[in-house]
Amino acid sequence: MKIIISTLIFVFTLLSVCYSQSGWITQNGNTANELRDVQFVNAQTGWAVGFYGTIRKTTNGGLNWITQNTPATQEGFVCCYFSNDQTGWIGGGNQTLNYSYIYKTTNGGANWTNQYNSSSSGLIMKMWFSGLLNGWAAGAGGKIMATTDGGQTWVQQNTGITTDLTTIFFVNTNSGWAAGGAGVMLRTTNGGSVWSPFYSGTTQDLEGMHFISSLTGWAVGYNGVILKTTDGGMNWSAKPSGTTKWLNSVCFVNYNTGWVSGGEYYTANSGQILKTTNGGDNWNTQSVPSISWLADVHMINTDIGWAVGRNGSVLKTLNGGLAAPSAPYLVFPSNNAINVPVNTTFRWTLVDNAQRYTIQISTLPNFAVITDSITVDTNIYNIPNGKLNNSLTYFWRVNAENSYGDGPWSTVWQFSTTTVGINPISSNVPSTFKVYDAYPNPFNPSTRIKFDVPKSASIRILIYDMTGRQVDNLFEGNVSAGTFETVWKADKFNSGIYLIKFIANDFSMAKKLMLVK
Repeated sequence: MKIIISTLIFVFTLLSVCYSQSGWITQNGNTANELRDVQFVNAQTGWAVGFYGTIRKTTNGGLNWITQNTPATQEGFVCCYFSNDQTGWIGGGNQTLNYSYIYKTTNGGANWTNQYNSSSSGLIMKMWFSGLLNGWAAGAGGKIMATTDGGQTWVQQNTGITTDLTTIFFVNTNSGWAAGGAGVMLRTTNGGSVWSPFYSGTTQDLEGMHFISSLTGWAVGYNGVILKTTDGGMNWSAKPSGTTKWLNSVCFVNYNTGWVSGGEYYTANSGQILKTTNGGDNWNTQSVPSISWLADVHMINTDIGWAVGRNGSVLKTLNGGLAAPSAPYLVFPSNNAINVPVNTTFRWTLVDNAQRYTIQISTLPNFAVITDSITVDTNIYNIPNGKLNNSLTYFWRVNAENSYGDGPWSTVWQFSTTTVGINPISSNVPSTFKVYDAYPNPFNPSTRIKFDVPKSASIRILIYDMTGRQVDNLFEGNVSAGTFETVWKADKFNSGIYLIKFIANDFSMAKKLMLVK
């Protein structure tokens, strides 16, 4: 257990609502002091406490945090617990001077009464209450204090250890757990009359604990440790967190959904929040604003919650910390693909946290005109017949969406659909328009003509006789850049001299053909 009361180097003010692509937004906690615990009794009313006697209260969901009168200005408040919007307790002390205290309010924090004060023991680190009367407080030196009268009297319970206890949790007046330094773990089934040690499976310091029932709970600590039990703490299994940072707090709202907060204490902008949706078997790092180490996370349901930490940091989420998804990567049709069927299947990569995807297709790279736009719940779209035309160049893009909002668009790719009358033979981009000599020439009954297109263009390929009369139309439409070939089948024409004329934008060229039968 490492509790550091550090000298503040700088002070900064957080914007009350600073929206970003993160699912967590910053709030102005009205302090630069380190905040160590946060608790809400409903979606509007909550408290955050911290060093140097800091107490902050909000009655509008954290939009504004007001300063409450503090009973101790120089000491550190490390924990708080509120049973309702009027009754609550705060605990802490001074580690250097080795004393501890507990204060209680019955009027929402307007006034505080000292209930426990010891000059011979270290900090009160965590408190938990079962109702208004039964409560427990854990702290330095293996100390657990208990009350059965709402804190009027506190009695020290026998834990049998001297290791610092940093966290405590009860699911009712009988069943509770405590944990702390070097992976120590205790359990009681009779309200703390007897505390029994259990092997946690780790020697790392444990800092946070949460139980969702008398059997299922989690503990977190140093070096990214996350443990889970499904038998009331008899056995603990390690779960991969994906981090080696100091994890200080854990909060679950049901058997599947939970959050962990922490970070690197001395490293700026290292605050971290993890989330699980499968009971802790897997954890995903959530996107948070640039923030320092986060001491505590408290969720009141699957969507709404807060986290607090160093430098007065306060974060709030309205969607369970879900961030707007990142941009997908396009897969098929590949960029600059040619001869793509008009009923092709579009594919792109799946994106974490995405609930649906929107694909847009246009004949213009700025998507000023939309050929097709649809929202789907997977990363595949089978475009129906009639949406795309042959011999055209199209542009396409995809973005991902969830309940937080829309993510950015992907890069824009282009493709050309199947041509009718011409065949693409190379997608290399030529430098200029060019029409090659026909082969064979003279010919009977067909000949091939190859031509280069340096950029997307509308082209026409026409056949004229020697009187200047158009006798055939080999192709007319849009093509992308590349090299193409067309075939003139002259079975129905008489022997003679003909001209094939290629027309594209401001370019035109004619070649002489000799049909010999």
